[in-house]
Amino acid sequence: MGNVVVDKNKCIGCGMCQKDCVSSDIEMNENKACPRNLSCIECGHCEAICPVGAIKLDGYDDVTFGPLNLGLSKT
Repeated sequence: MGNVVVDKNKCIGCGMCQKDCVSSDIEMNENKACPRNLSCIECGHCEAICPVGAIKLDGYDDVTFGPLNLGLSKT
């Protein structure tokens, strides 16, 4: 099971991760994100929404996605 890890040096205290957390598992403490890791469902929303890349879901490999291909072509 992964845990949410916050790089306190990168965190700007914007609170976006806290607002986006579907399980309400992130608190703000001294203007920094503080994951409790008690009810985290490991959805990755916090990592995806962090504007400075301060949040990582530990225990998972980093994945880089390419362009979205919906089978559409330009005319």
